[in-house]
Amino acid sequence: QKDIQYSSRTRAITTYMMQMQKMRQALQRVMEKLPEEAKQDPEIKAIADLACPHAYNIVHLIYQTKAYEGHSKDYEFGLDAMREHWQSGLDDIRRTLADPRRLDRPSPEIGVVTHDVHRLDR
Repeated sequence: QKDIQYSSRTRAITTYMMQMQKMRQALQRVMEKLPEEAKQDPEIKAIADLACPHAYNIVHLIYQTKAYEGHSKDYEFGLDAMREHWQSGLDDIRRTLADPRRLDRPSPEIGVVTHDVHRLDR
């Protein structure tokens, strides 16, 4: 239950980021269709600022449960447990950054790329 809860939140935030990117792209397309004089309106300029292109590389660092861990893993903060979690995160970061393409800026058409060494890249 806890794995689903925490992982679902991470994935929900990523989905939200992708939806916002699509909204920005749609706003950009609409802005391009406006006449030049309309683009000078302060409110339209504010919308244009919201539509500016963004690019994100999102690296998911989702802890992979060990077979011996129980229900206390989300509040177990003993030194050994924390060191194991930190090491796991460090290993995932190293595996992620071992492929330098993961830091490439996504194309404007895509805008958001997620990386998770425990899943195929999307």
